[in-house]
Amino acid sequence: PYNKDLIWDDLFLPENIKLELKNLVEGFLSSKDFYLKNKMPWKRGLLLYGKPGNGKTSIIRTIMSMYNFKPVTIFPGASDDAIRDAFAYAEEQSPSLLYFEDLDSLLEKNDISSFLNLMDGISAKNGLLVVATANEIKKLKPSITDRPSRFDRKMEIPLPNQEMAFLYLKKWFGATLSVKKCRDLSKYAESYQFSYAYLKDIYISSMFEAISHNRKAPTEKDIDRKSVV
Repeated sequence: PYNKDLIWDDLFLPENIKLELKNLVEGFLSSKDFYLKNKMPWKRGLLLYGKPGNGKTSIIRTIMSMYNFKPVTIFPGASDDAIRDAFAYAEEQSPSLLYFEDLDSLLEKNDISSFLNLMDGISAKNGLLVVATANEIKKLKPSITDRPSRFDRKMEIPLPNQEMAFLYLKKWFGATLSVKKCRDLSKYAESYQFSYAYLKDIYISSMFEAISHNRKAPTEKDIDRKSVV
């Protein structure tokens, strides 16, 4: 089971990426009649890639929260048989979101030809939105990334730029962090390519520092200590 606890506005991503994701998902759900009328499998594939800690998993959680998909998750340690069973189960429960976490790691240990046959083999595969994440897209073979019928859309999920880092830090620190200090830390974060996960850890670690000294909020010195590269 998954908690339906996120909405699109919770995602810290550039607006054009959020809009494209939203349109892709809603377009898939509304297109069943079109696909079946034209005798095409009602299936779409989405590959999300980029450095860890920048929202790929949150995107999956948001889609699961916002839409009526049956979620089926395949983790990197899954066997070929487990992957085959997951495809079959997902089609039975359609519309399903078939999620491959860390596809680059999964395919290092599994038979890629078997995976490709499942993605576009002889059976119809109706009602599947196949979403995969990868940290290193270069590790995936062109047979995975360059054929539209497998992953129709490939989207890079970027590190936060200065403005996105500012908004994310203000979300967590609120009035605790002055605008000037937040701007300075955002510049620092962009220069050193901090992920959203790293920025969140700065908040959590500085809060722990404050709590350990019986303070309700961190000081700027706490924040500085916890944001050292």
